[in-house]
Amino acid sequence: MIRARRRPVLLALALAAGALLTAFAFLWMLTTSVKPLGEARRFPPTIVPSKVSFDSYLRLFRDLDFGTYLVNTVVVVLISFEQLSRLVDEGV
Repeated sequence: MIRARRRPVLLALALAAGALLTAFAFLWMLTTSVKPLGEARRFPPTIVPSKVSFDSYLRLFRDLDFGTYLVNTVVVVLISFEQLSRLVDEGV
């Protein structure tokens, strides 16, 4: 009986730990993306940037043509979603 009650608690703790790790990784990614390149490569790393810089985003859209890839991805997703919606409506 006691074992049966522990199982949901252990599952909740494992899920909470996974959620915290995922949230930390996402926070790390966001803060690193707005750090100047030198600070992003510094050791030991910092979580909060000393200076916010959007140079990486400017380079991403200006030099690497990311906007084109982003638009292509959105178009493919919208077409796929439309097709999936039609299949669901037809009951397939």
